[in-house]
Amino acid sequence: MSYPTYAPTIGNELVEELDDALAKAIAKHKPFNSPHEGWAVCFEELDELWDEVRAWQPTTDDLSKMRKEAIHLAAMALRFIKDVVEAR
Repeated sequence: MSYPTYAPTIGNELVEELDDALAKAIAKHKPFNSPHEGWAVCFEELDELWDEVRAWQPTTDDLSKMRKEAIHLAAMALRFIKDVVEAR
């Protein structure tokens, strides 16, 4: 999906990637039932990012796994806002 330029700080490409990750999560999983569930999902994504950070070797320049987990974390944070904060 193509968006008008409205996120000059992070760029449209990243916004589209976040939107895609959020759309996939919404299609695959039911909305968060509570703030606690939303927090737990965000924490799980943060923990997965932490695993990638700890596994990273400075000799390899490949940060793609960390980027992927950071995208997932950001998408779940957006979902938290959508399902928990804005839905109530």
